[in-house]
Amino acid sequence: MLVALAVSITQTAAARLQAERAAAAQAYLTSLFEQIDPERAAGAAPTVRDLLESGSERLDRELAQQPELRAEMQTLLAKVFDQLSLHDQAEPHWRGALETRQALFGPGDAAQGVR
Repeated sequence: MLVALAVSITQTAAARLQAERAAAAQAYLTSLFEQIDPERAAGAAPTVRDLLESGSERLDRELAQQPELRAEMQTLLAKVFDQLSLHDQAEPHWRGALETRQALFGPGDAAQGVR
């Protein structure tokens, strides 16, 4: 019974961590698009590039305590910048995601999900 209890506690903690990460990712991504709300935006509506650059600037500050999620968001931003042919803006995100994953999981895992 003690083993079952330990497994249950571990699974509950893992589920809670995943829920917190999902909520943080949702909050971060939602905040990027709040800028296009006409009631919040001052002046002209921002472009996609403006939204991405704003998100890039806020990434380290808002996700500083969640490095794995930050790496995932860096990868996402890098992919979108690349899709828009903004490769110079994508490169620092690819590099940052790779460095973070290497620090967290070692060099063998770092290539997973990163360019």
